[in-house]
Amino acid sequence: MRAACLDARCSYLDVNASVDDFREALACDEAARARAVAVIPGVGYGVVFGECLAARATRRVPGATYLRLSLATQTEGRSRAATLSIAAALTRGGLELQDGELRNRLMAFPTWRAPNQQRFAAMPMAELVAAHRSTDVPNIVAGIPMSGAAAMVVRATATWIGKVLAHAAARRSGPVGPAPSAATLEGMRSRIWVEVRNDEGATVAAMLETGEGYRAAAATVEAVESLLHTPRIGALTPVQAFGGDFALGVAPTFRSSSDDDDEDGARIG
Repeated sequence: MRAACLDARCSYLDVNASVDDFREALACDEAARARAVAVIPGVGYGVVFGECLAARATRRVPGATYLRLSLATQTEGRSRAATLSIAAALTRGGLELQDGELRNRLMAFPTWRAPNQQRFAAMPMAELVAAHRSTDVPNIVAGIPMSGAAAMVVRATATWIGKVLAHAAARRSGPVGPAPSAATLEGMRSRIWVEVRNDEGATVAAMLETGEGYRAAAATVEAVESLLHTPRIGALTPVQAFGGDFALGVAPTFRSSSDDDDEDGARIG
């Protein structure tokens, strides 16, 4: 699809959060500029909201050298495509950014507690690449909620779990189980925590909260409309294309920070 868009001199956006595909999309910068179009991957919930929060928090830590993203997403279900993406991630193995380079790690290692005391485990996510591109922080880890015991199991069996998930997803075409009620969807909250520090010990922790994960993909519509109104050129992350405030325009979204000077602790929408 990207190649077809470049051939047709048409801008390309996607909602894919696969780290390898995200990197391949950003590698199209020269081709996109030659055709005066944009290639913007990851314009969905996780990358948009995680990268925006990371970019804003990092502004408040001069010389930031470490960034940690903890993403707790609530969704009404999991699509076939999302299941296949998870399966591929489990099969490929873990990643973290160290000294500005992506390094292979054991899946679900390390683990940590976010500011809300929920435990998370590292996963190979496109947010790693996006946050690095927009912040230049050299050491970044990103993860999802997972108990310590579950992380140990995943580390030992990630490849097998990935194959099982891929086989199961290949055999179905729609969501599993009944759709949740409107009240259930309304009560779902997706949250992201970012922790940033520098070598002098200065730290900032910030949290962004929005609704059910798939509905937060309204960011995609906002991105398309913005691109139609103001064309961009080149291969860009969401923050590079639309700015660090972009996620706050997708209502209802709430952001708070440990920094006393933060002006954004208010609900939008």
